[in-house]
Amino acid sequence: MKLSSKKILAIIALLTMGHTVQAQFVPAPTTGIRMSVTTTKAVGEKIELLVHSIEKKGIWIDLNGDATYQQGEEITVFDEAYHEYTIGTQTLTIYGNTTRLGCRSTGATAVDVTKNPNLTYLACPKNNLKSLDLTQNPKLLRVWCDSNEIESLDLSGNPALIILGCDRNKLTELKTDNNPKLASLWCSDNNLTELELSANPRLNDLWCFGNRITKLDLSANPLLVTLWCSDNELSTLDLSKNPDVAYLWCSSNKLTSLNLSGVKGLSVLVCHSNQIAGEEMTKVVNALPTLSPGAGAQSKFVVVDLKDTDEKNICTVKDAEKAKSKNWRVFDFNGDSDNMLPYEGSPTSNLAVDAPTVRIYPNPVGRYALVEIPESLLGQEAALYDMNGVKVYSFAVESLRQNIDLTHLPDGTYFFRLDNYTTKLIKQ
Repeated sequence: MKLSSKKILAIIALLTMGHTVQAQFVPAPTTGIRMSVTTTKAVGEKIELLVHSIEKKGIWIDLNGDATYQQGEEITVFDEAYHEYTIGTQTLTIYGNTTRLGCRSTGATAVDVTKNPNLTYLACPKNNLKSLDLTQNPKLLRVWCDSNEIESLDLSGNPALIILGCDRNKLTELKTDNNPKLASLWCSDNNLTELELSANPRLNDLWCFGNRITKLDLSANPLLVTLWCSDNELSTLDLSKNPDVAYLWCSSNKLTSLNLSGVKGLSVLVCHSNQIAGEEMTKVVNALPTLSPGAGAQSKFVVVDLKDTDEKNICTVKDAEKAKSKNWRVFDFNGDSDNMLPYEGSPTSNLAVDAPTVRIYPNPVGRYALVEIPESLLGQEAALYDMNGVKVYSFAVESLRQNIDLTHLPDGTYFFRLDNYTTKLIKQ
């Protein structure tokens, strides 16, 4: 059967029409899955959002707030990147079955995801949020809501949660007992006084610095690798059940002891500005793993901050030498991480400073000091160390009362050491 040219054209037209109908965008209903972002941006300004969908069908964003789809409001690109939109209303609603929402730095005062049970990813950092309701999102895997003003966060409805970044908010409490898969938790710079993590055995990465935490029990977190708990109120820290910890920042607490007896992979330890001294400091040093020369070249043992007037850590020369024998680099924080100095250790021994058997006076001293020593120490070498543990002067002790010429030394605090005796000397 031979078709005429008119019939052929008619068939082509019908096929084309069918294709057009098939490709026509069908918007998701306004009564179904949806989520919204309310912003302080003015109408006519631009906003950047990330929206992702597995189905990639019928997804649209109501840019003018009329709850009616208009051409140009469809979302058809799902490349997991942020895209720019010009807003015609301050509350933008996204309709359709979506799995990811990103609205960072949008001036958002509210993010409503309670009507989207399939959401797995939410990033809303650097906004003006005072609250965030996640109770209707059981599939959430990753949440970043840092740098807001959130005062409470209910995670009881998020059993699949793996990553939570909620630092720099106003949280006074954070419960993670219904999040057994949690691997990374960043909750720094809040108002937390406690953190209960016994229900999080997969925890790998914990940043909780800048709170008011007084106790931190990590015995149920054997997979922990990174811990940053500086600037809290901890008096003890026990990591004997955390063998894989590699990076530890616990500075600026009230620590008098630090148990590292079970830690085998440590390569960074920042523990300055605490109260660890004497036998407890020696325990810390003895527990440090011996590093290979290559790993040692990248290591950091930041044990004191001599610019901190409240520094009560004491790492002796012997302690520092022990750490260095294990290929650790020992540092004085020196007020800032960019200004750290190699540290040779304090010459202070386990004996009390200003031991009565060795006397230096006057103290404070000007140009000369008089040293009185017991007869048993005659003939031995005496030395002066600066606050960095560097030997700046030494001499042989030849009499029970001997003058020391200090005119060549700048004003400051020194340690006079003779045998096992150490005493502090201030020159001014």
